[in-house]
Amino acid sequence: MTFEETLKKIADQYQSTLKQNTPLEQKEIQKLLVQQLQAKQISFHDHSSEAYIIAPGLSKHTNRGNLFNPQLLTYIAKHHQPLPAEYNGLCTIHWLYRIPRLPQTHIIAHHLDKIAIEFHPKLPLPPTGNWNPLDGKYSFQSAFGKIDAEYLDGHRGHYFSNIPKDQSRIDLNISVNRHDIRSIRIKSEFLGTGLLTSFFKDIGYEGLDKLMD
Repeated sequence: MTFEETLKKIADQYQSTLKQNTPLEQKEIQKLLVQQLQAKQISFHDHSSEAYIIAPGLSKHTNRGNLFNPQLLTYIAKHHQPLPAEYNGLCTIHWLYRIPRLPQTHIIAHHLDKIAIEFHPKLPLPPTGNWNPLDGKYSFQSAFGKIDAEYLDGHRGHYFSNIPKDQSRIDLNISVNRHDIRSIRIKSEFLGTGLLTSFFKDIGYEGLDKLMD
């Protein structure tokens, strides 16, 4: 099972379980996150919840060290030798809810709208992409998808699928140094389409799949 498939499974469980954000519902989701993603430091808020997960090989991929406690960067693997803690990084996953506007006589249920993932350390943009210093644009295209980013005003970008007429996308938050992705956001309905898996393939980092292995 891939990281994207696991996120899809969790997102579906969020929709069916976390309706009123009660302590009992939170306990069920917390158990799920630990079982599926080996999540740590899980917290729940009015309009979101968040958790830390290990990002196997992220520090080695970015060629950067990390300042985290090695105990926080160890994970359990069933079918491969876990990578050393110094090779790994962290991801913060934010589950962002949208609460429908309904009359007060109705039960207002939480609705999982988007999933945001922050990378620690930051995830480099593909070096084969094109930076244009005149208009502050970055572009990249592969057989799977394409990235269009703007790094002078707003530091935002998008990843699109190459499938014709496919309107799905991943929103990117570009770091101020212009070469890294700080975080991504994807709508819950786009999980399971292969878009997130294609994104990680194009970026060149597929380490999160190791949490499922």
